[in-house]
Amino acid sequence: MKISRERLSQLIKDGKLLPIKKMLKDSLFLKTDLEEKKKELETTRKKVPAI
Repeated sequence: MKISRERLSQLIKDGKLLPIKKMLKDSLFLKTDLEEKKKELETTRKKVPAI
């Protein structure tokens, strides 16, 4: 998805990305959920002007 580990943690904490299984150090996600979130993030990046 080309995002940082911190950003991924924030998405999980905010409830915007839900793991199907959470283990001690890892989480598993549905591939379709990751693909949808990736498209959403790419669209958002295109709308926000670079600083």
